[in-house]
Amino acid sequence: MDKGSFIKLLRKYVRGKATSEEQQFIVSYYNLFESDLDVLALMSLEQKDQLKQEIFDAILQRIAASETDDIKIRLLYPRMSFAAAACILFMVFIGGVFFARLHLSSEQIDTTYVNRTFENQTIHLQDGSTILLSPKGKISYPLSFANLSERAVQLEGEAFFDIKPDSSKPFTVTTGKLKTHVLGTSFNIQALREQRDITVTVLRGKVKVDGDKNKTVGLLTKSQQITYDTHTDRSVKKTVDTLQYVNWKSPYILFKNASLREARLVLEKQYDVKIILEDEGLRSKRFTTTFKKSESLDQVLKSLCEFHSAIYKYDQSKGAIRITQKSIK
Repeated sequence: MDKGSFIKLLRKYVRGKATSEEQQFIVSYYNLFESDLDVLALMSLEQKDQLKQEIFDAILQRIAASETDDIKIRLLYPRMSFAAAACILFMVFIGGVFFARLHLSSEQIDTTYVNRTFENQTIHLQDGSTILLSPKGKISYPLSFANLSERAVQLEGEAFFDIKPDSSKPFTVTTGKLKTHVLGTSFNIQALREQRDITVTVLRGKVKVDGDKNKTVGLLTKSQQITYDTHTDRSVKKTVDTLQYVNWKSPYILFKNASLREARLVLEKQYDVKIILEDEGLRSKRFTTTFKKSESLDQVLKSLCEFHSAIYKYDQSKGAIRITQKSIK
């Protein structure tokens, strides 16, 4: 039931015309506050708890004062009197208290989105910037940047950023120990929980990457990349073919002059499997090819093994796929 319909029902109850089922629904509505999706989207857990307590305190004050009011509230029966009164007064106070609270603090409220789907999800920020979040990725960001000195977000997983320029309000992305600073650019960050490396790849513009204790790791421009080892605090900067590092955005898997070692990492992420390469010769051999992401893992492995004169098999004990060189007869 939407709020408009609920208000109609509330008026019906005050006139004494609500059925017993409708009366029970009204009494229980107060407890549904935490399930109100439009409220949840705007508030953190701590802010919701604090606001709920403010509303509850206001209800108590109003009930105490209402004993001298001319308006008489029809109570359901003695043991439910407080719940019914609280419900009605909740509707009175929710608008004023909530929206006053929201007006004061909306810029400071962070929202967090976790991509629990199997597809990339686009997030539109208030300043016109966009973030393409990969499956299992998690992003936290303010609802508004209006009264903030910087546009700061936090990332877990992999995401592609297309940021609107604003020299007065730098954009920063925090991923573990790394903090990436930009003015207006497009770049990719990979910070997977299961990997010790964080990789920042710039497609357009310029970014500065800071590490632990705000120590500058490096400056990146178009087609440059930094890979940062979170265990050793060491980093490697190089020039790369950026298409290779953002092909997760595409419906295709593109391998351009890639080694099977590099391809293994892409396939493990795409198909959520573990792949073991048992021969050193297989790891370094390079190739170029394209697969549709809709193709099954078996189809992809058959093609790769055919090209590399290799075979693959499922190792149930290791929960992995082993790829080995074919024996020469």
